[in-house]
Amino acid sequence: LEFRKTRVLTLSTASVQLVETNSDDITAGAGYKLIGVKLLGSRPGTGRDRVSNDLNMSADFSYRNQNALCRNIMNGTTQATSGNRAIRASFQADYTYSRMLTLNFYYDFQSNFPLVSTAAYPTSTHDCGFTLKFTLSR
Repeated sequence: LEFRKTRVLTLSTASVQLVETNSDDITAGAGYKLIGVKLLGSRPGTGRDRVSNDLNMSADFSYRNQNALCRNIMNGTTQATSGNRAIRASFQADYTYSRMLTLNFYYDFQSNFPLVSTAAYPTSTHDCGFTLKFTLSR
């Protein structure tokens, strides 16, 4: 579990403005390991070739809120110039099938919501896939 909070103030004497940038980040993650899982017809080896068929899983979730405010000191007005809220969730699992073969699956979701509607549109992305790692020698 992680929480980050940042604040940056920039004073411009030429334009009599104070720019305030804030960012709040919250991240939570968890992982679990299952030892000796028999998937896809895997069989234990004999002697030196014996491999523990482990299934490693991990999941992460994060939320980020950032914004920039431009404060005009002379007029006493404040205007939001940029900002973004972002949500991200990811999952990953890898499985040791044998001494030479490892399977990996991942899923990643990210969604962005802009603070200022004229700057950008809300977007979402989904990434998923799998990899097979085959090692010829160990």
